[in-house]
Amino acid sequence: MGLSKEARELLYTRMYIAVSKATAETKNANGESVKTTYVGKIRDLFQDLSAESGTIAKFLWAISHKTDALPTVLFKIVDHGSKGTELSRIHSGFYDDDRNHITGTALVPFIMKAVKLYEPIPKKKTNLPIQQQEQLKQETIDYDCTSKLCFQNMSDDELTHLQFEVQKEFERRAEIREKQAKLQQILELTEMSKEELAELLEIQ
Repeated sequence: MGLSKEARELLYTRMYIAVSKATAETKNANGESVKTTYVGKIRDLFQDLSAESGTIAKFLWAISHKTDALPTVLFKIVDHGSKGTELSRIHSGFYDDDRNHITGTALVPFIMKAVKLYEPIPKKKTNLPIQQQEQLKQETIDYDCTSKLCFQNMSDDELTHLQFEVQKEFERRAEIREKQAKLQQILELTEMSKEELAELLEIQ
């Protein structure tokens, strides 16, 4: 049985506090504020929490992406493979429409909304020919990863790798949407259809 809304919010709050503590600012010898970068295993970061691997992956995706639900990137996450994962804070929060600065645990409801936008993709099938691997990347796959079966037995490295694969896929889709918008602008300005534009481009 899944967690209640209250229990889920408490879990995400504790997860946010964990990453905040790991990346808290400190004072150097000159009294200047210096950002702390966490480098280590993801599971170690959340070792005191009973969070499933799937929940952790979604949480990391949400805090490291700009979405309609969370309009700023809170943390930067870099995978160093066997050397661990590097996590650093980018922004403390964001300003809402009323210019209120949303920071700290007040961000948790927005993170929870961003989590719902999480779009996982299956792991690479490395035994396929390179051409088929590239084709697989281009396909939009209906892949339900809400079940914890999708993440059981995954190592820290595999979990982190999946998170970054999702980030690359998210960026790829954003690039496609941008190109489609530019194409639409060209078609509207020239009052041409896609077919007419294609014919024009084929003229030597």
